[in-house]
Amino acid sequence: MKIENKLIVINYWHGKNIYCRNVLDHLAKIKLKFPNESVRMFALNPFENETFIEDFNHLNDWIEYMKDQTGTYLFYQITRFPSILILTTDGRIIFRQDGIKTNHIKHIEYFLKSFYLSNDLVNNITEQETPSL
Repeated sequence: MKIENKLIVINYWHGKNIYCRNVLDHLAKIKLKFPNESVRMFALNPFENETFIEDFNHLNDWIEYMKDQTGTYLFYQITRFPSILILTTDGRIIFRQDGIKTNHIKHIEYFLKSFYLSNDLVNNITEQETPSL
């Protein structure tokens, strides 16, 4: 049995907030440290128009920039920007930080590394053959 090691990072951001823009840069650097299939990063913006947001998609291939058209920021009760959620592929929130500042971004990287290290240990144990009795 192998544990599915995939996480979804959602960054809620506002284009006029300097902290939001700085966090986006740092998230792109963090994404490069993880295999492409292990972490998907989305930057959702509920405020700016789609043209403004689309311009960010040309900055890198590691973060998918999108307009939050359905208002998920309301669903998750996001009131400060930037805010970051880390979810499992089944939608469970396993990390949340509201109103993140650039110096807090190390918590995101630390959390992702810890998650993958702990799951690698579990995978190594579960992939071993069970001794026959």
